[in-house]
Amino acid sequence: MTREDFKSDEEWYFYHWLKEADLHGLVSGIEYQPESIHLCERASIEYEKKLKTKTKTIEKFLFHPHYYRPDFAFTVIHEWLDKYFINTSYLAKNRVLVDIKGTFNKYSDAKQFSINQKWCYDKFDIYIEKIVPEKFFKESWCPEECRLTPKQKKPVKKYVGVPVIKDFIEGVR
Repeated sequence: MTREDFKSDEEWYFYHWLKEADLHGLVSGIEYQPESIHLCERASIEYEKKLKTKTKTIEKFLFHPHYYRPDFAFTVIHEWLDKYFINTSYLAKNRVLVDIKGTFNKYSDAKQFSINQKWCYDKFDIYIEKIVPEKFFKESWCPEECRLTPKQKKPVKKYVGVPVIKDFIEGVR
């Protein structure tokens, strides 16, 4: 996959994290934009309207069906990642669904995500992880692809001192 295949830089960065985790046998089955989750059907109501000579049944549209599509799905295959994903630790499921969020969002998508997250859990017992890559990398490791600026290949200040995957693996052994 190339950078242009992703909707945001954050998704691209997290994809590199997943690729490194896959390469080291920590995750498998990485899917970008997995199948949508159908949360709600189209809704309408019918009512009878009296005309001059007859009564007619009319359908009044209320709202469209609602679908939610997570950004990534993957399987955690090593317990070293249990503390990073709620599914593996608490729900006894190893398939993880993730929604990637940036540190700044001018369209306030966080409220909509929160509702979708609750709805998926309530309706299907599916927990959607919210990942902010910058914060997540500092807690686990920073992928090599994200450590340097794209054009000048200089170290990114926010990731100076953040471990790489080899340091992470050495730290948990």
